[in-house]
Amino acid sequence: MKGLNILNNKFFLNFQLEYITLILFPAVALFVYSQRYYSYLFLILAANIGLILFIALNKNLPNDLTEQNNDLLNNTSLSADRILSIVYFLAYGLSFLTLLDGFYTKTIWYYIFVSICSGSIAAEILFFETKFIWKKNLLKSVLLFLNLSLSNQILYTLGIGNPDNFYHVYSITVPIINTGHIPIGYTYTSFPIHHILTAITSMIPNIPPFITYHWLGATIMSSGTIFAFLIGTKLFDKRFGLLSALFYCCSDYLIYWGSHPVQLSYMYPTILLLFMCMLYILKRRKVEFILIYIILCLNIIFLHHYSAMILAFILLLILFVEFVKKRDDSKYIIKSFGLFEIYILLLFSHWIFISNLFGGFVGIVDLYVNAFKGDVATNIVSQTYYDTLPLESIFLNEVGSCILIALSVIGFFYIFKNRSLFGDIISGLCILFAILLGVGLIINVLYLLPNRIYAFMQEFSLIFLATTAIIWILNCSKRHIKLVIVITIILLQFFSASSTIAGFETSPLVGNQPYWKFYETPYERDCAVWIEDYSFKNNSIFINSIMVSPGYAPTAFNLSKKSPLKKIDGKLIISSENVDNGSYILFNNFDVQVGFISENIMNSSRMGSSRRVKLDPITKDFLVNSTQARIYNNGMLDLYIK
Repeated sequence: MKGLNILNNKFFLNFQLEYITLILFPAVALFVYSQRYYSYLFLILAANIGLILFIALNKNLPNDLTEQNNDLLNNTSLSADRILSIVYFLAYGLSFLTLLDGFYTKTIWYYIFVSICSGSIAAEILFFETKFIWKKNLLKSVLLFLNLSLSNQILYTLGIGNPDNFYHVYSITVPIINTGHIPIGYTYTSFPIHHILTAITSMIPNIPPFITYHWLGATIMSSGTIFAFLIGTKLFDKRFGLLSALFYCCSDYLIYWGSHPVQLSYMYPTILLLFMCMLYILKRRKVEFILIYIILCLNIIFLHHYSAMILAFILLLILFVEFVKKRDDSKYIIKSFGLFEIYILLLFSHWIFISNLFGGFVGIVDLYVNAFKGDVATNIVSQTYYDTLPLESIFLNEVGSCILIALSVIGFFYIFKNRSLFGDIISGLCILFAILLGVGLIINVLYLLPNRIYAFMQEFSLIFLATTAIIWILNCSKRHIKLVIVITIILLQFFSASSTIAGFETSPLVGNQPYWKFYETPYERDCAVWIEDYSFKNNSIFINSIMVSPGYAPTAFNLSKKSPLKKIDGKLIISSENVDNGSYILFNNFDVQVGFISENIMNSSRMGSSRRVKLDPITKDFLVNSTQARIYNNGMLDLYIK
């Protein structure tokens, strides 16, 4: 009983948890460094910096979040407001013009212009009365995220998403369109919601389903800005909501799932909408919100098995927070227990009678128990591919996440010092996802992939904690604090959107690093059609990334078991030594510019489990000299015969 009351105990608060954590963060950083998880090192250091800033600010700033509103401009300051809008839409338009530059990539100017858009949105929020600008300001945030996500679909005209998108579209969505039935025998047969939605959307305007899948996913992902605004408004006020929506646009992993649509892109905004509905029910129970809650629960359960598990964790956390509040206030009525019962009933019914996943769920629980019960050292995850990158490259691509985490830590400790029900839920979710991240980082178990967990952490807690930090920092009496905040948000947007986390193919920070190519170009498609038409497939050797990728591999092509790859003086090239006479060798210039997967460096399927390499540019000259003739060329692909 006493343990449940400890969070609100004055002695515990006076014990100053921030100073204990100040020792804990460096200890965690040392552990991460000792295990060579270098891709997480700077994130933990950023959390430590945020904690130091909180300690410094806590001595000088008041706790009231509303004191900074006295100097806001009203609706009579039309000239400044118009200037900010002109800057926004001018930069917005110029960002699309920059897509004409570069070859299947975005130039640094694109990210400069979208960062200016974020800066103008932030300035409008900080300098103007919210009641006069909130509608157009929210619209600007929605348009900004649409820019970040849909610009990829404009740049890659044949669509860009993830490798398993071909499976989702051609194995499930297309049969739904053609037959009106969900095909059986697939993993997602029991989770067809987003396939049905894509099929309906594709049929109405008669747009190809593969294009619809990507454009619709990117559009739905942008709706998260609206839900973030509504949640932020419920937590505090409209200014808080507008900043939350803006931070949604500045989150690197959310940008990734928006610009690389897959089933998770349909899921993240949906589960955020459900979370918003739960907060409204906690505020005031209404029948209409209960009905919406049930519909959304069914939607998520039939959308993705992974999201269903995450929602169960979220509901348990909310229930725990309410239970703690009940211990402190006997008059408080717990409202989430019924919500949890409804959800578990629906979830287990689906698992038992539809998807037959209940037995698998028990097996997953056993897997976790055995991982911790036995010798944990045998289940420790080794370095991933990203941990082997140069530290300067890791740091440069994590600056965006570092800024967001530092601000979130400030907001977390502010909420811890100024308790409220909703604040406890947001900070509790941060702790929950941090624990899941830690387990997924260290222990080699399923369903805790760090890249997915961190995206949940961003949309459910980090964006709201960072907003809390900004609102609180505005209490600072220094004259130029608002300008500093605007510059910080501009930097956050630039480094989050331009990092390799948000997309390797469009990042100006990728350097010479090879990566997995998730998109198809007309060059590859034209070459595949030509080879198919002229029946060269039987003896051909295809080694380029698109043609051997699980997502984009034309099934008619046969791969030779003989490897044509060879290293000469440390340079990886295509050699015809192991190729039989009369065989064909396909050379793809994208393998020189982008790279392809060469090997798996881990025994599990997780982020960074495979190594990529690039061909040396001398390969083309080597093939010219060692083969009989070049019989096909389209500017990017060449077909040679030995």
